[in-house]
Amino acid sequence: DELFDECLSDLLAPENTELRARLEPARGHVVVGAERRVLRSPADVREVVRRARANRTTLTLPMGGAAESSCALFEFELEQREADDAAGAGAHAPRVAESRVLLVDLPSTHHLVTPAAELVVQHGPTLNKALFAFGDVVRALSSPSTAQAAPFARSTLTTLLQDVLGGDAIVVGLACVASGQPGVSSATMQLLRELARASHFPTSKNKTYAHGLLLKYRTALDRALDRASDADRHARPAGDAEG
Repeated sequence: DELFDECLSDLLAPENTELRARLEPARGHVVVGAERRVLRSPADVREVVRRARANRTTLTLPMGGAAESSCALFEFELEQREADDAAGAGAHAPRVAESRVLLVDLPSTHHLVTPAAELVVQHGPTLNKALFAFGDVVRALSSPSTAQAAPFARSTLTTLLQDVLGGDAIVVGLACVASGQPGVSSATMQLLRELARASHFPTSKNKTYAHGLLLKYRTALDRALDRASDADRHARPAGDAEG
């Protein structure tokens, strides 16, 4: 999926623009409406990534060349089964391990050294919102005093990442640092240092218990949002009548 100017689209089906971020009790914050495929080999993965990259949105840089100005999100749901070597009566069913891998490709970090007011004039108020919101969330998570107030709701990207950043997940950051741009390199490395210090919830040894708690609280939050939405809809006619 691609997030460009705070709008989601499907990189595998560019004509599909009816995507939205949603909280699902069993899976957390996910993109709903995107094309899903079954991949059975590394070649399948490479082909999907190739097709997706061909549909990325790019902008021309001030000093020449082009850079991807959008965020790309690739979500893989992996299922691993142990080899079933046992045969005959009494053979147990193979164990299955499931995991979720979320790859996020951020836009070029050269925008981090440009004043926000200047970027708003050049590109509008939302084009670089995801990048700066990501930096704000990582900065908040890097300090125990501000971790609980991390502004995940500031952008669609950080909304989707709140089960990963600051959650029960392994987070790895990779950066390509170009020579000749010390300001951009410094800003990029600072972002990585803050990401390395970002606090995470402790991993529970009892995965079943941890999953149950997540499901419980996500369901409660989902119901609370539905009730708030219903209350808002019922309140509007009354407010209009009074006016």
